[in-house]
Amino acid sequence: MNEKSNSNVIFLITSSNTASADGVSYNEIICVFSFGDMPINGAQVSFHTSHQNAKFSNDQRSITAHTDSEGKCRVLLASTEESVLVFALVNYNNQNYSTSTTSIFSDHNNTDNELFSYVLKNNAQADGKDTNYIVYKLLVNGQPKENEYITFDKLPATSSANIAPAFGVTDSYGQLLITITDTKAESVFITAHAVTENIYAEPQFISFIPEVPASTIEGDITITGPRSLLGHFGLLGEDFVFEPGRYYSFHLSNRADIRVASCPNGTLFNGLNNRCALLNDDPVLLDDFNIEGRPFYCSRGGSIMKEYFYSTTNIRETHHFIFKDLGTSLS
Repeated sequence: MNEKSNSNVIFLITSSNTASADGVSYNEIICVFSFGDMPINGAQVSFHTSHQNAKFSNDQRSITAHTDSEGKCRVLLASTEESVLVFALVNYNNQNYSTSTTSIFSDHNNTDNELFSYVLKNNAQADGKDTNYIVYKLLVNGQPKENEYITFDKLPATSSANIAPAFGVTDSYGQLLITITDTKAESVFITAHAVTENIYAEPQFISFIPEVPASTIEGDITITGPRSLLGHFGLLGEDFVFEPGRYYSFHLSNRADIRVASCPNGTLFNGLNNRCALLNDDPVLLDDFNIEGRPFYCSRGGSIMKEYFYSTTNIRETHHFIFKDLGTSLS
């Protein structure tokens, strides 16, 4: 199981590994696709295997599915081989992501009872909001078990990590997802126990990294019209990168009839709906942004605000700007 490309993107597939290698029993291949903690809905995922003796439910070695509102999609795979490598591909915002997993088929009926666990996301910021994820799957007699209670705990018990839910019930696929947040940079073991079946999962080790501190970038913009390069949105020569899950504010003094455009494939913030929007290098009025210092929230982020300010006149104008990273909370 591999995760590729942008560190903010979670794209992975897993296999239920419950089917027999008889060519008619199906393993379920489950895909999870999200940007940070935001599930990506409606993405078309392509699944493929090169194994001659394996077929998806469409009787082909390739199949597509679309993610739902939880960022998940599922396909079915049958095989007469015991080990089948499955690949998944998706294109999101003109960037390709790929991942793979090995689907296991038994040569006899599986009678094992087991509580599987795997980490969907690790190394969240210790800000009390950024989230690590663990998924659990309960098999009883080799089959997913629904409506079974699983309880969770942390080691050490003195850790400030918060597990939600503290206990839960498996779904029709025998699965349950938990989230873990923390306000302290630390590492912690997460334990899980299927109560009725008295089965324990292997503890998962997760970490929280120090929160990225809030910061302020301040300077002057001199516009000589009709186009002037904005070189101040940078720190030590680096472009300013927006992080998802954080609040920002932007104030520009003495504003006149000025326009701003993004760099190619960049994103800017639209204060009207508080979401990042691809602009494809088309000019957007600064008035479309929240430029009076009021906070706006970055729900997608990870992109660069840079490039050009435009003036509709050829006069020389100087504007003072204050750009603030307000952190993950306004409280």
